[in-house]
Amino acid sequence: MPNADYVAHQSEITWEHRSTLVDWLIDTHQKFRLVPETLYLAVNILDRLLSFRHVAIGKLQLVGCTALFIAAKYEEVMCPSVQNFHYLSDSTFSENEILAAERYVLRTLSFNLSYPNPMNFLRRISKADDYDIQTRTVAKFL
Repeated sequence: MPNADYVAHQSEITWEHRSTLVDWLIDTHQKFRLVPETLYLAVNILDRLLSFRHVAIGKLQLVGCTALFIAAKYEEVMCPSVQNFHYLSDSTFSENEILAAERYVLRTLSFNLSYPNPMNFLRRISKADDYDIQTRTVAKFL
């Protein structure tokens, strides 16, 4: 799990920067029509990386883009290509930069992408508890 207070250890990044980046991730996630688990994993990867490494403000969007790219590879059946991420970042980063950042993030996290995903928990508890569909829908929304 990420450090809950990692922003205090970052020299350039604030909670507002993270909030703006997460808004961009949500927008990008919706444009690709990805599953919710992909977004959850991307934010988790982002937070864990920022817990371990200092990131310059100019590289924050690259880290977010890379986190979503990695999460899509992990969760999606059909993953968007690196060219798609290059295009949606308004060509701010080259495809080679995204791929190099991917290697860096994966090495930093020791290729450990697992975490307690709320959707996986909801699926398991719903099956075990003979759930009501309306209750499950509200839980998914929350």
